[in-house]
Amino acid sequence: MLIDGGESTFGDTVARQLRRLGVLPATPGYVPCLTLLLSHAHSEHWEGVIRLLREPATRTVDVVDPETGEVTEEEESSCAERHRFRAIYWPAFDGGNRAVTVDGVRILVPVVKEPQPSVKECAETAMTVAGAFPVATKVITIGPGGLAPGAATPVESTLGRGAGDLDITVRVLAAAQGIREPVSGTFTPVVRHGDSVDQNDRPICILIEYGSFRFYAAGDIAGDGGEVGGNTGDNAADTSGSHSDVESLLGAAVIRRFPKTETPKANEAKFPAAGQVTLHTDRVQPVSGSRLSGRTRMEPSGW
Repeated sequence: MLIDGGESTFGDTVARQLRRLGVLPATPGYVPCLTLLLSHAHSEHWEGVIRLLREPATRTVDVVDPETGEVTEEEESSCAERHRFRAIYWPAFDGGNRAVTVDGVRILVPVVKEPQPSVKECAETAMTVAGAFPVATKVITIGPGGLAPGAATPVESTLGRGAGDLDITVRVLAAAQGIREPVSGTFTPVVRHGDSVDQNDRPICILIEYGSFRFYAAGDIAGDGGEVGGNTGDNAADTSGSHSDVESLLGAAVIRRFPKTETPKANEAKFPAAGQVTLHTDRVQPVSGSRLSGRTRMEPSGW
């Protein structure tokens, strides 16, 4: 799974890294093993994806002056499909600073500013079957609380099996300004802070679970600016701005959703704390799940 693609200048770098890992083929084509997750609608997260999906090109065309009949040559830009992914998960593209109602709660939705050509345009091309691309990409839109259209519980998917024949499972924890707990169905809205709302309040937040290993990815969610979760120095959230405190809401929901292992058993995943995450912050302190910060750089720990 590729999570976001960075700015437009990062596209080729991401492609080279994926080829080095053996994920992308050397030539354009369908990539059945690769799933793309676009966390939220900020261009520095998804413009690079366009470079993976399309190959910019130019061609020389003859232009005839309608008055003089003079013929001149001009370069014309075009984009050919480059790689096609197995699936694309993206947040609901609501926009226009309008209010929507979810479970009786009104939520203000911010404007979506898409790059040109947009990721949506690329995905629409990939959803068709043509030429060298006989398989269509599956595009899944994730709405408030992590629901796909027509679904009653948050999206859950698998990336296949890893070593030890263990499932690699992806669970959506929050999306589009909402958190929905799958068992109770409780919906917790991310209420706007101040007079506006930011796309950083809307990311698709996921948990990837592989045996006893857990990895959280939460876009650019902000918190209350507290030190727990790494909100210090340059990472500290600006509580005076328009960002809502998604971190605290999500952390509490994750603790409720993923309890600790009361009775460890052989050959089964073990989690010594509720909301356990197999990561540590820059200061080598474990994150228990009470705070989940998309702004905190995290690395695997040896738990």
